Amino acid sequence: MDVKQVFADYLAQERDRQEQQGILGQFVLVAGNSRNTGYRGKPLSEGAIRQAMKKLMKALNMVPQVTPYCLRHTYATTLLRSGVDIRTVQARMGHSRITTTMGYLHYVSVSDHPTDKLPY
Repeated sequence: MDVKQVFADYLAQERDRQEQQGILGQFVLVAGNSRNTGYRGKPLSEGAIRQAMKKLMKALNMVPQVTPYCLRHTYATTLLRSGVDIRTVQARMGHSRITTTMGYLHYVSVSDHPTDKLPY
């Protein structure tokens, strides 16, 4: 099962549901519910997202489990594999030191370099 597609489908359905109910705001994954309306319209906490992902991974019988932090690593590695320069990745990840961002480079092999796709 492709986890990316599962998440993308869920987010699209949730966005459509919120739009139909007239409650779509800045965030698709919002806190609060019918019993706890004080947080409605605010983004979910990191802990709530982590718990929701853990519940989804368990329901899908996925081992090892994917966490929000795994998605962060995937994002950085995908940027580097796509040829995005390391300073841009550093800024997107919010790293104050370039050496932190350079840690992601060991996931990128030479064969993944975008210049390999050039016609010459």
